[in-house]
Amino acid sequence: MASLPLSSECLEAYNALKLKKSFKYVIYGVDSTFKEIVVLKTSSASDYDEFMADLPDDECRWAVYDFAYKRSDGSERNKLVFISWHVTRLRKDQAQDDIFVVQGYAPESTNRCSS
Repeated sequence: MASLPLSSECLEAYNALKLKKSFKYVIYGVDSTFKEIVVLKTSSASDYDEFMADLPDDECRWAVYDFAYKRSDGSERNKLVFISWHVTRLRKDQAQDDIFVVQGYAPESTNRCSS
C-alpha cells in the first residue's frame, strides 16, 4: 500500500495543538498535486458545529480535535480525537485518487503524528 508524505507543517500544527493548545482543531487534506498531506485549516473556535461545518460534503479529510469534557467527579479533561472524514459520495473524478490516499495514509497517521 502506498502512502503520501506529510508536509512539515502537519507535524508543526499537531504539536501546536497538543503541546501549546494553540488550536482547537487542525484539518488535513491532500494538496492539489496529490503529492503530500498538508494543513488545510487550523482554528481556535470551540464550537463543535463550526468544526463540522469546515468538513466538506464531497472530499475526504483528516482532523485532530481537542475534545474537552467533565468527569463524574467534576474534573475537566481533554483528549485528542483523530478523525478520518470519509464522504459517502465523491466526485467521479476524485473517487479513485482519494480512496487510494485514504487507504495509504491511515497507518502513517499514528506513526508520524504521535509522540
